[in-house]
Amino acid sequence: MNINQYQDARLENLQNQIASLECDHQKQKVRYKLASNNTKMFKLQCVRCGELFGEWIPHHKINNQNSIAQIDENLRDSFNQTIYELKKALQERTISLDKINFHDWYKDYLKSPEWREKRLLVLDRCNNVCEGCRQKVAIEVHHLTYKNVGKEFLFELIGVCLNCHERVHKEPLDA
Repeated sequence: MNINQYQDARLENLQNQIASLECDHQKQKVRYKLASNNTKMFKLQCVRCGELFGEWIPHHKINNQNSIAQIDENLRDSFNQTIYELKKALQERTISLDKINFHDWYKDYLKSPEWREKRLLVLDRCNNVCEGCRQKVAIEVHHLTYKNVGKEFLFELIGVCLNCHERVHKEPLDA
């Protein structure tokens, strides 16, 4: 599996986990709201997310009106805040795991026959002379971008000596 397929699978997994957080409105109860004239108006409310459903229910269809709880006006905001926080935590966890998993995948990729062949082609192209300082022997191959890692073009790779490779990883790219 290349890194793009891996990232697509992770994104699909994240989307599925977020979708599972959505409310299915399975548990609804009749609740009331006080009208401006202090009479009770009845409606169905999802007790998980606070969503209100349907038309107002006529009084004559409600038994034991005094035992019915008031509509929880804060329930929807509270549920939405909880979902927001869960989505944010899930995204942060996924990003963190992606970094860890990318590094694991990348280490394996650097051991692959595909990488060995690309590495040899780049070192051959530069005649084993460092493309950073043109002073030392190029013994490493550096990615100029990780955008296409795993299926990179050769022009996205350069041959470098150990000192230049360390230097390029320590210095900001836009400096």
